[in-house]
Amino acid sequence: MVGGPTHASGMSRPGAREDAVSQSGGAGAVSTGDGLREWPAAVQVPAQVWAATFDTRMDKPTVPGSTARAARQRLQHLGCRAVAPGMSFHVTSTRGPLVDGEIARSAVGQGLADRIPHQGPQVLRQSPNQPAD
Repeated sequence: MVGGPTHASGMSRPGAREDAVSQSGGAGAVSTGDGLREWPAAVQVPAQVWAATFDTRMDKPTVPGSTARAARQRLQHLGCRAVAPGMSFHVTSTRGPLVDGEIARSAVGQGLADRIPHQGPQVLRQSPNQPAD
């Protein structure tokens, strides 16, 4: 399962991540490096990996775009198979927290493993042309 925040109608770009860290004063910044946009180029995807995607987004119906949808499309392009449609979880502001009820709704992710035919563990490995973190 992979996910990230929806910034400017889609997956965050390096500049948008820098802006988010700056706005928060660095407090609570989870990732200051590569984001979901860059990640697929840095991994080798074994055949028939099952994937699920999610995003966080403002709780406003007028805000377009979905990181979950874009990430799902990228992963499918790499050969992953989607186990479920991408899910969006709403936040109250750019700093959060999640809107009431979203934590309970996220429990859906716990049942995703039951939808995947058992094929043994699959691990995404970093591409040999990418430096290790």
